[in-house]
Amino acid sequence: MRLSLGSAQFGLDYGISNTSGKVNPDTVEEIILTARRNNISHIDSAPAYGIAEEVLGSCGIKDFKVTTKVTLKKDSKFSSGVIEESIDASLERLQINSLHGVLVHNPEVLFEYGGEAILDALIRIRNSGLIERVGISVYRPNEMHRLLKLYDFDIVQVPLSIVDTRFIRPGILEDLRQKKVEVQLRSVFLQGLLLSSKMQFSSKFIKWAHYWRELRSFILQQELSPLEACVGFARDVSNDAQIIVGTESKAQLLEIIEAYGKASPIFWPNWNCEDEQLLVPSLW
Repeated sequence: MRLSLGSAQFGLDYGISNTSGKVNPDTVEEIILTARRNNISHIDSAPAYGIAEEVLGSCGIKDFKVTTKVTLKKDSKFSSGVIEESIDASLERLQINSLHGVLVHNPEVLFEYGGEAILDALIRIRNSGLIERVGISVYRPNEMHRLLKLYDFDIVQVPLSIVDTRFIRPGILEDLRQKKVEVQLRSVFLQGLLLSSKMQFSSKFIKWAHYWRELRSFILQQELSPLEACVGFARDVSNDAQIIVGTESKAQLLEIIEAYGKASPIFWPNWNCEDEQLLVPSLW
């Protein structure tokens, strides 16, 4: 199972279509148990996700492979102690002894003076056994290309969805796979926007109505639900990448798991969307 459990909803009021706020801890425990029973072995988290790490830790996740992140201040003198403190704090909140991966959450800092020292510090911690892999979380292909010319990473986390194919068109994912870089995919539902026709045709997103109409037409032709289309697309175009999915309940996770196992259509559309005003949620 290549699904990985996202945890932003466990600590934040996360998602454009979220009307219920943070997932309560009892429900998180049900989600974790359901993930475990269905061979989902990876969890994605971050200190920036509010209380998500604490909630996960209270559920008991020592048998999962957990990836978290570090966020470093721009224009400040780098100290390896900042990274060590961040990782130690995450381990304490998660109540685990080691991490599968640590990603730089704002990798633009690696272009600045001291970027090499940041990566060296992460590698030293990796060599100590506290973390297995180090990497980056990126939003734009050009940013990733530039960073890959400067550094070697074990993990790269990128956005991908049925409307956001920027990272697969030039064969980027395949290149990473050949280099044995672990790929993690996020935003497969675009914060829930791709699952909600109501939100798609709201005033904020109506300017992209042509995409929504084409998506609806494709889904009807292939006899898929929006969820099945989103999960199936990510599964089929990404080889062996981990697919991070957010969920607010046990029932939602079971629906995602069922969608993951559904047969594929003969072809997937390629809409070549490049509009970051749509593809980057922080710009909404």
